[in-house]
Amino acid sequence: MSAEQNKQLVAGFFQAMTDRDFDKIAQFLAPDHQFFFPLSPVPLGPEAHVGMNQGFGVSIEDVTWHIEDQMAVDDKVITRGHITGKHVGEFNGLPPTGNQLDVKFINIVQLRDGKNINEWDSLDTLTMMQQLGAVPAPE
Repeated sequence: MSAEQNKQLVAGFFQAMTDRDFDKIAQFLAPDHQFFFPLSPVPLGPEAHVGMNQGFGVSIEDVTWHIEDQMAVDDKVITRGHITGKHVGEFNGLPPTGNQLDVKFINIVQLRDGKNINEWDSLDTLTMMQQLGAVPAPE
């Protein structure tokens, strides 16, 4: 597939997460998919990855994935953006705060035959934890 086609596939994946279209998310993940996420001590397989998105969608109301930049190189698509939403449900043991979130991310998806085989996320977890009230913000 071309670089542009790969970028479109990944943009569709982010849109499916925003739309909470879990079937579409699952269809995009290869059976041997691995997701490397900073808040998980082990890589997540396809079912766990979809489950994490379902939980995040319950915890964060109106979660929206905003793409700011994308690059494609060979079989990888690199996306830079930010996630917005409102913390309305328990998240990683934190009770709902009603706080707005705006968290930057960088994501790399490796594709094989149009499917997400490997994915790496890098979130601004410190800012996220500050916005959730779990870590004090700097004064």
